[in-house]
Amino acid sequence: MFLVEHIEFAKNWLVSKDQSFRLLLHVHIGLTIYIIAAQFSRRKFASTTPLWLLLLLEGINEIADMWGRWSFAWSWRWRDTFSDVINTMFWPTILYLIARSRELASKAEE
Repeated sequence: MFLVEHIEFAKNWLVSKDQSFRLLLHVHIGLTIYIIAAQFSRRKFASTTPLWLLLLLEGINEIADMWGRWSFAWSWRWRDTFSDVINTMFWPTILYLIARSRELASKAEE
């Protein structure tokens, strides 16, 4: 619970009252984690490993959100979770699909 409270405090401090910034935060942090995961795992962007890692971390984040909201307000909405996952995963998935299609195209030319 201690970690969840700190994560929620950090998010609320960054976002303050503007929830649209919270959505953008998912986009930027998702891209950052995807790029760092691809670099540190020494995998190409065409590998699913960075994408799965990002999905795992986003799942943990959503569990923390659920836990944090449920513990004090007894409220949690699937719509918010779905929106967060889409905002986090959209551009990394697009980058993966582009890299994968280029990799397959280069293999087909050989």
